[in-house]
Amino acid sequence: MESADYRSLNEEVNEIRLLRLLCGRFDSPIHIQLYHQPLQEAKYTSLSYCWGQNVSKRVEITVDYNNRCIKPSVSENLASALNHLRDQNEDLILWVDAICINQNNTMERDSQAQLMGSIYKSCEKVIAWLGPGTLESDRTMITLQEIVDELRGPLKDLVATHTLKDLIFTRKKTSSPLDILPRI
Repeated sequence: MESADYRSLNEEVNEIRLLRLLCGRFDSPIHIQLYHQPLQEAKYTSLSYCWGQNVSKRVEITVDYNNRCIKPSVSENLASALNHLRDQNEDLILWVDAICINQNNTMERDSQAQLMGSIYKSCEKVIAWLGPGTLESDRTMITLQEIVDELRGPLKDLVATHTLKDLIFTRKKTSSPLDILPRI
Protein backbone atom coordinates (compact mmCIF):
# COMPACT_ATOMS: atom_id res chain seq x y z
CA MET A 1 0.00 0.00 0.00
CA GLU A 2 1.16 3.53 -0.58
CA SER A 3 1.89 5.92 2.30
CA ALA A 4 -1.06 8.08 1.30
CA ASP A 5 -3.38 5.11 1.84
CA TYR A 6 -2.53 4.89 5.56
CA ARG A 7 -4.08 6.97 8.35
CA SER A 8 -1.70 7.89 11.20
CA LEU A 9 -1.65 5.74 14.33
CA ASN A 10 -2.23 7.24 17.78
CA GLU A 11 1.08 6.58 19.53
CA GLU A 12 -0.25 7.87 22.89
CA VAL A 13 -2.38 4.73 23.25
CA ASN A 14 0.03 2.38 21.42
CA GLU A 15 -2.42 2.02 18.58
CA ILE A 16 -1.81 -0.71 16.02
CA ARG A 17 -3.53 -1.71 12.81
CA LEU A 18 -5.24 -5.06 12.64
CA LEU A 19 -6.65 -6.81 9.64
CA ARG A 20 -9.83 -8.80 9.44
CA LEU A 21 -9.29 -11.59 6.92
CA LEU A 22 -12.76 -12.04 5.51
CA CYS A 23 -14.01 -15.59 5.20
CA GLY A 24 -14.12 -17.16 1.77
CA ARG A 25 -13.21 -20.14 -0.35
CA PHE A 26 -9.54 -21.03 -0.75
CA ASP A 27 -9.50 -20.09 -4.41
CA SER A 28 -11.42 -16.81 -4.08
CA PRO A 29 -9.62 -13.42 -4.08
CA ILE A 30 -8.23 -12.25 -0.72
CA HIS A 31 -10.33 -9.52 0.88
CA ILE A 32 -9.40 -7.83 4.16
CA GLN A 33 -10.58 -4.95 6.29
CA LEU A 34 -7.93 -2.86 8.03
CA TYR A 35 -8.68 -0.96 11.24
CA HIS A 36 -6.98 0.70 14.25
CA GLN A 37 -7.06 -0.62 17.82
CA PRO A 38 -5.18 0.31 21.01
CA LEU A 39 -2.76 -2.55 21.68
CA GLN A 40 -4.04 -3.19 25.22
CA GLU A 41 -7.62 -3.66 23.93
CA ALA A 42 -6.80 -5.77 20.88
CA LYS A 43 -7.65 -9.47 20.47
CA TYR A 44 -5.79 -10.92 17.52
CA THR A 45 -3.45 -13.56 16.15
CA SER A 46 0.03 -12.60 14.93
CA LEU A 47 1.28 -14.07 11.69
CA SER A 48 4.98 -14.76 11.45
CA TYR A 49 6.18 -15.68 7.97
CA CYS A 50 9.12 -15.29 5.63
CA TRP A 51 8.76 -12.30 3.34
CA GLY A 52 10.12 -14.65 0.68
CA GLN A 53 13.16 -14.99 -1.55
CA ASN A 54 11.38 -13.68 -4.61
CA VAL A 55 9.54 -10.57 -3.46
CA SER A 56 8.99 -9.53 -7.06
CA LYS A 57 6.21 -12.12 -7.37
CA ARG A 58 3.20 -10.21 -6.07
CA VAL A 59 -0.48 -11.02 -5.62
CA GLU A 60 -3.19 -8.36 -5.59
CA ILE A 61 -5.56 -8.28 -2.62
CA THR A 62 -8.54 -6.09 -1.75
CA VAL A 63 -8.28 -3.91 1.36
CA ASP A 64 -11.18 -1.92 2.82
CA TYR A 65 -9.61 0.87 4.88
CA ASN A 66 -10.45 4.43 5.76
CA ASN A 67 -13.71 4.32 3.75
CA ARG A 68 -11.79 3.34 0.64
CA CYS A 69 -11.22 0.17 -1.32
CA ILE A 70 -7.52 -0.25 -2.12
CA LYS A 71 -5.94 -2.98 -4.27
CA PRO A 72 -2.33 -3.36 -3.08
CA SER A 73 -0.15 -6.32 -3.87
CA VAL A 74 1.55 -8.53 -1.29
CA SER A 75 4.30 -11.11 -1.58
CA GLU A 76 3.32 -14.45 -3.01
CA ASN A 77 4.26 -16.13 0.30
CA LEU A 78 2.02 -13.82 2.35
CA ALA A 79 -0.87 -14.35 -0.09
CA SER A 80 -0.36 -18.10 0.24
CA ALA A 81 -0.45 -17.84 4.05
CA LEU A 82 -3.64 -15.77 3.99
CA ASN A 83 -5.28 -18.23 1.58
CA HIS A 84 -4.38 -21.21 3.74
CA LEU A 85 -5.46 -19.53 6.99
CA ARG A 86 -8.76 -18.20 5.66
CA ASP A 87 -11.85 -20.01 6.88
CA GLN A 88 -14.93 -20.48 4.71
CA ASN A 89 -17.32 -19.37 7.46
CA GLU A 90 -15.48 -17.23 9.99
CA ASP A 91 -13.37 -14.07 9.74
CA LEU A 92 -9.91 -14.07 11.33
CA ILE A 93 -8.32 -11.07 13.07
CA LEU A 94 -4.59 -10.88 12.33
CA TRP A 95 -1.60 -8.64 12.85
CA VAL A 96 0.70 -8.92 9.82
CA ASP A 97 3.69 -6.58 9.75
CA ALA A 98 3.79 -6.08 5.97
CA ILE A 99 0.20 -4.80 5.90
CA CYS A 100 -0.40 -3.43 9.41
CA ILE A 101 2.71 -1.24 9.41
CA ASN A 102 3.13 1.51 6.83
CA GLN A 103 6.36 0.20 5.32
CA ASN A 104 6.88 3.46 3.39
CA ASN A 105 6.87 5.67 6.50
CA THR A 106 10.21 5.40 8.32
CA MET A 107 8.94 7.08 11.50
CA GLU A 108 5.97 4.74 11.80
CA ARG A 109 8.06 1.70 10.91
CA ASP A 110 10.58 2.58 13.65
CA SER A 111 7.84 3.30 16.19
CA GLN A 112 6.02 0.05 15.46
CA ALA A 113 9.30 -1.89 15.54
CA GLN A 114 9.72 -0.66 19.12
CA LEU A 115 6.29 -2.15 19.91
CA MET A 116 6.89 -5.47 18.17
CA GLY A 117 7.84 -7.33 21.35
CA SER A 118 4.61 -6.15 22.98
CA ILE A 119 2.62 -6.91 19.84
CA TYR A 120 3.78 -10.54 19.87
CA LYS A 121 3.40 -10.85 23.68
CA SER A 122 -0.13 -9.41 23.61
CA CYS A 123 -1.56 -11.60 20.89
CA GLU A 124 -3.74 -14.60 21.65
CA LYS A 125 -1.52 -16.84 19.52
CA VAL A 126 1.21 -16.73 16.92
CA ILE A 127 0.93 -18.59 13.66
CA ALA A 128 4.30 -19.48 12.12
CA TRP A 129 3.72 -19.88 8.39
CA LEU A 130 6.38 -22.16 6.96
CA GLY A 131 4.92 -22.25 3.47
CA PRO A 132 2.69 -24.67 1.61
CA GLY A 133 3.29 -28.33 2.33
CA THR A 134 5.35 -30.71 0.27
CA LEU A 135 5.37 -34.50 0.33
CA GLU A 136 8.42 -34.42 2.62
CA SER A 137 6.97 -31.82 4.98
CA ASP A 138 3.66 -33.71 5.12
CA ARG A 139 5.51 -36.89 6.16
CA THR A 140 7.44 -34.91 8.79
CA MET A 141 4.24 -33.38 10.17
CA ILE A 142 2.59 -36.82 10.39
CA THR A 143 5.60 -38.14 12.33
CA LEU A 144 5.61 -35.11 14.64
CA GLN A 145 1.85 -35.50 15.19
CA GLU A 146 2.39 -39.15 16.17
CA ILE A 147 5.04 -38.06 18.68
CA VAL A 148 2.74 -35.38 20.13
CA ASP A 149 -0.09 -37.94 20.38
CA GLU A 150 2.18 -40.34 22.30
CA LEU A 151 3.35 -37.57 24.64
CA ARG A 152 -0.11 -36.10 25.14
CA GLY A 153 -0.91 -38.59 27.92
CA PRO A 154 2.13 -37.98 30.16
CA LEU A 155 2.37 -34.33 29.16
CA LYS A 156 -1.32 -33.49 29.18
CA ASP A 157 -0.56 -30.10 30.73
CA LEU A 158 1.67 -29.23 27.78
CA VAL A 159 0.32 -26.14 26.13
CA ALA A 160 0.23 -27.53 22.56
CA THR A 161 -3.52 -28.14 22.44
CA HIS A 162 -4.02 -28.08 18.68
CA THR A 163 -2.88 -30.64 16.15
CA LEU A 164 0.53 -30.09 14.62
CA LYS A 165 -1.18 -29.98 11.24
CA ASP A 166 -2.64 -26.61 12.22
CA LEU A 167 0.82 -25.26 13.09
CA ILE A 168 -0.91 -23.22 15.77
CA PHE A 169 0.19 -23.50 19.36
CA THR A 170 -1.42 -21.67 22.22
CA ARG A 171 1.39 -20.31 24.32
CA LYS A 172 1.37 -20.23 28.08
CA LYS A 173 2.78 -17.11 29.72
CA THR A 174 5.94 -18.37 31.43
CA SER A 175 9.32 -16.96 32.19
CA SER A 176 11.00 -19.60 30.05
CA PRO A 177 9.85 -21.98 27.31
CA LEU A 178 11.22 -24.82 29.47
CA ASP A 179 8.70 -23.96 32.21
CA ILE A 180 5.98 -25.85 30.32
CA LEU A 181 7.92 -29.13 30.46
CA PRO A 182 7.41 -31.42 33.43
CA ARG A 183 10.24 -31.73 35.95
CA ILE A 184 12.06 -35.07 35.68
